[in-house]
Amino acid sequence: MSLSDYYQALKFRFSSQPSHVVLFVTARCNARCRHCFYWQEIRGAKPHNELSLDEIRKISVRLGHLKFLSITGGEPTLRDDLPAIIGTFYRNNQTRNVALHTNGFFPEKIRDIAVTVAKENPHCELNVSVSLDALAEQHDLLRGVPGLFANAISTLQLLKSAKELYPQINITVNTCFNAFNQGEVRKLSDYLSANYAIDGYYLSLVRGDTCDEGAKGVDIGRYLEEVNHLQRKSVISRYYDNYPLASLRRTLDFVAPQVVAETVLQGRMPYPCMAGRSVIVISENGEVKPCEMLPESFGNVREHDYDISRMMLSLGGEKIKKFITDGRCCCTWECAVMNNLVFNWKAYPRLLKTWLLLEFKKRFGY
Repeated sequence: MSLSDYYQALKFRFSSQPSHVVLFVTARCNARCRHCFYWQEIRGAKPHNELSLDEIRKISVRLGHLKFLSITGGEPTLRDDLPAIIGTFYRNNQTRNVALHTNGFFPEKIRDIAVTVAKENPHCELNVSVSLDALAEQHDLLRGVPGLFANAISTLQLLKSAKELYPQINITVNTCFNAFNQGEVRKLSDYLSANYAIDGYYLSLVRGDTCDEGAKGVDIGRYLEEVNHLQRKSVISRYYDNYPLASLRRTLDFVAPQVVAETVLQGRMPYPCMAGRSVIVISENGEVKPCEMLPESFGNVREHDYDISRMMLSLGGEKIKKFITDGRCCCTWECAVMNNLVFNWKAYPRLLKTWLLLEFKKRFGY
């Protein structure tokens, strides 16, 4: 990796534009996860109120350069225009890093989406993140869909074949660590690393107003044990080696879960939150929010000529950002945690120390 790669990654540190947009393309979902924080929107999903492709294009042309795009929902693959949505940001915003989050229920459709994106946007690094929370029947019970685990595994297999032709497709797994699966996560991660060639494994901590309130009864000590286990596996399995800025990405993925745990244990965020500045959320109905957890909104794009930059710079937008910067909220949303590490100088010594440690372990063994 060249110095210019680091420069391109870090220059957003000085930009007033968001570097990361989380785009909810739909609230529709075929699953009913007990740990879901978006369950009320899912139950009230109205397809006719979703942002159309034309509206998303209007947002894109007014947004400027965008480093990262995360496509989520609901279940995003229930929409049939995902390649066109991704292509819009690729062309208009020079977006080269895209994450597509899916429960993996539609293996062939997901494979076809990934291949189409790779064909039409050759310099786009597409991370298809498949959600898996436990093995077999336990996973299906947690998500309320019989056969979902088998379909998600088929998705991993089909994506592996696609990746052989299009190496810019990255295959990752995301597990939501919650009270109902905290004793099953290690079995799952060991099974996946032994049987499937994945590029990365993420462990996110349950958050928000969950569908089943019991999901939040997590043993944070257990969470840290699984994080440490996964981190050893990450070094041994060389996860993220084929990613752009691989060593930086690996370093962030090591430090972020530690920060999540510190936030829970201390009741405050160790670093000033950059939500609403470096990262924003656009809901399926056009609401622009600083993060997934706060109810505050910059407004609806349909009422502001689809101009997000203007919405963020408005008086109301500045008040929301000040509320966050003043430390008057606290959460464990991993997207915000990652951005907080990248955009806060105080975190850099910690990142440097971790990077040096990981480079040593990579060369000389864990």
